[in-house]
Amino acid sequence: MKKLLIFNILLSTFFFSSLLFANSSVLIINSYHKGYEFSDKIVYGLEKVLYKHQDIDFNILYMDSKRITSKEYYKNLKNLYKVQLQNRNYDLVIAVDRFAYDFVLENYNQFFSKESILAVGIENFSQEKAKKYNVENKVSALLEKRDLDSNVKLIETIIPTIKKLYVINDKSINAKHTEPLIKELFDNFHNKYELIYLREDNLKNLEKRFSKYEENSAILFIRFYKNSDGKLNKNQAIAKFIKNSKVPVFITDSILIKKALLVGKLLI
Repeated sequence: MKKLLIFNILLSTFFFSSLLFANSSVLIINSYHKGYEFSDKIVYGLEKVLYKHQDIDFNILYMDSKRITSKEYYKNLKNLYKVQLQNRNYDLVIAVDRFAYDFVLENYNQFFSKESILAVGIENFSQEKAKKYNVENKVSALLEKRDLDSNVKLIETIIPTIKKLYVINDKSINAKHTEPLIKELFDNFHNKYELIYLREDNLKNLEKRFSKYEENSAILFIRFYKNSDGKLNKNQAIAKFIKNSKVPVFITDSILIKKALLVGKLLI
């Protein structure tokens, strides 16, 4: 609920500051599928704000990019959206997470003309990339950024004898956008103990690896929503790994807050 509250406040501020008045039209393009908890909460927050304004029309498209990522699929999706969006004009296009944002940038001139873009849920923003597609004056963004350095300091406070810290990330495309933060963490680390960046192929490998106790060790868990073969891991499976791990797990995402034993500084 904390994430929704903050998001609603930010979103309401954005709407009013952008002068979205009566008869405005909003398009939401969701990177994922309905039922994916991360984006569902964002969409719920959007709907909660938009439903208060009955004179604002809004439409939602789902890209399903967690489950399908082939070039053929995106080509067909682009053709489908050409049909769906032809002769439609919007005042605002909201792109939920990286896949939708990249898709909007790359196809802006085919689908849109004067529409403003709001990117939500992306971890970094490049003005140069926006300039590449000539939309630098049309883009705003609400960034999510994990404070890895503060989490490491918190872990060191809780476990002052720590000798080994694992930083766990999956092998998804989204994970690559977190890697600049991880690189920054490693670059600023002073080798007080062993810091290990771990990207296993699947969740079962993680379960096996941390099925035995390791003294003075901990895990900083960034994400593991997708195996390298493309299979999605449900939150229940991730929660089971966190619960059964014999090494303490510190989470960085509020989606798992009710499922984890140890909570770091959260991305909310």
